[in-house]
Amino acid sequence: MGVATHCVSGKRRAPSKPVLSWLFIVGASVGVVGAREAWRVHRSAVRRRRQADLWLKTADSFVPPVYRRRADELCSAKERRTIARTLRAIVAAANTSCAIAGTINRTTVRRHAAAINKLAARLQDTTRPVTPAGMLLATRLITDPWSALISDPQSQQLADTIERTIAVLEPLNIRR
Repeated sequence: MGVATHCVSGKRRAPSKPVLSWLFIVGASVGVVGAREAWRVHRSAVRRRRQADLWLKTADSFVPPVYRRRADELCSAKERRTIARTLRAIVAAANTSCAIAGTINRTTVRRHAAAINKLAARLQDTTRPVTPAGMLLATRLITDPWSALISDPQSQQLADTIERTIAVLEPLNIRR
């Protein structure tokens, strides 16, 4: 039965095996290329974020337009609340035997709970502006495995880091 007769008779013709394998190869290739492109875009975004963070960690007041988006992201109310909530959770965990308490220096955190809560309160107060440099310091305090909060054998280092972070959070025109 020819193709024309097959179409007229109303029977559907199944695609041949070579067509199916060709479609599979094309689909797999598109998927691989798409995944590669998504990875490339992700790596590029991470690189731009790191570059912005390197510049912003020394910025007191002026932020160039090229880094404005990252500065706004760092200083957003959502980011500030998230870091404040995390700091308060760390203080609460230092007084219990939960799993997170194993990664922090519990004795030092308990000793400086008031200073940590002061930093959390400063971050929570969204009516007062903060600097991107201060937000980076606060973020690194809870994310960096070598921060004074986690690996500090000397408790004074944590107190100094918290006081420095609170000071850097203040915009330059307010500090004067």
